Amino acid sequence: MFQVCEVDFNDCEWEHADVISLFIQGISLGKRGTWLKGKIEEEHAMEKQRIFDLIAAEGPYPELKDKLMLYGQLVGSWDIAGTWYEQDGKSRKRNGEWHFTWMLGGRGVQDVLFAVDAPRDQYGITIRCYDAEQDIWHVSWMQPYGGEFVHLVGRGVGDTILQEGQGSDPHRRERWTFRDITSTSFLWQGEVSFDEGGTWFLEQEMHANRMKE
Repeated sequence: MFQVCEVDFNDCEWEHADVISLFIQGISLGKRGTWLKGKIEEEHAMEKQRIFDLIAAEGPYPELKDKLMLYGQLVGSWDIAGTWYEQDGKSRKRNGEWHFTWMLGGRGVQDVLFAVDAPRDQYGITIRCYDAEQDIWHVSWMQPYGGEFVHLVGRGVGDTILQEGQGSDPHRRERWTFRDITSTSFLWQGEVSFDEGGTWFLEQEMHANRMKE
């Protein structure tokens, strides 16, 4: 049997675990039950915000700013016009959005890329961190919905950003390039090779225009 006590919930200081424990026990509290549900939702929202705050950064790490601006110049939001090319000559198009932001104290750049109207489980992210010792960028693209997990090394080559690496398929080599970069636009091209880099096929390209604030 439960012992019933009169408690003013608003006067209590609750730990997150305490609130969840009460909720799971299925205690019928009427209006207080609604209060508990709201408390749980508030705690979850605060926890998610804390995680984002820990990852996000306001700008590049000052001592490495010049190097970090290789990708830092892309920070912001972009409208995307994408085209995919097939080996048989066919192609398909789709528009999307690409959002870049600083992360990890300004030592890295993260992005979120998705097609217009795509559900969130179909979004993809890229994490890029600068390796000062080797003067390269470690780049990882992940889109679980499409089974895409690609790891590349990025570096500046002239006015372009060249990224080369491999994904889950050991027979595919990937070469992804940012080119024609200005403050308001850029072109991204994704090429693939099935003969160890002997020949390359343009598989995808995205024309980006910076969104107006």
